[in-house]
Amino acid sequence: MSIGIKRGAYTMAFCVNCGQSVDENGNFCPHCGHNMQTAAPKEPTSPPPQRGDITNDEYISFIGPKAHNYLFQFNKFMRYGFEDFKPTWHWPAFLVGPWWFLYRKLYLAALIAFVACWIPYVNFLAIIGFGLLGNYLYFKHCNQKIASIKATCPPEHVNLTLSHVGGTNGWVPVAAVIVSVLVAFLFMVVFAGISYYY
Repeated sequence: MSIGIKRGAYTMAFCVNCGQSVDENGNFCPHCGHNMQTAAPKEPTSPPPQRGDITNDEYISFIGPKAHNYLFQFNKFMRYGFEDFKPTWHWPAFLVGPWWFLYRKLYLAALIAFVACWIPYVNFLAIIGFGLLGNYLYFKHCNQKIASIKATCPPEHVNLTLSHVGGTNGWVPVAAVIVSVLVAFLFMVVFAGISYYY
């Protein structure tokens, strides 16, 4: 199909595909080969949604370090266009679950994880669960926080706000090392005291 525009006493026709001038009686565009007899393509009304209308740039701004690794995992939860849980494996969540939750600012999950790690038998299952659910819990956390920020923040400030609210707690690795050393030292003192009396 062509679009005709009147210019004085004659009509100029243009290809709807490439925009070049064409013979209004022709069947095909001589520039791009488009079939002039077909209906004009419809303009898309809106871009296709990305994970609930959250863009990759917004995820990257919120996640910060290792963003592309997490996006690879997040795609598994939206493979068919809707949210669907798939078990994945997250080594940091498995090895240092409570600290990883705290590092990624999942504060409630961190509190629950710290408590669960001190409960006999439950702690073993919890550690396995951290590894299996870490990516999905973080995916849910990101979606909730990003949606909340987009609903209340001016569009021009969204990415900057995401980078401030999201990201990581840089002090957590230092705190984890200090606490681990103190706990190890405490156990050494306790066992040394027990050995002295027995």
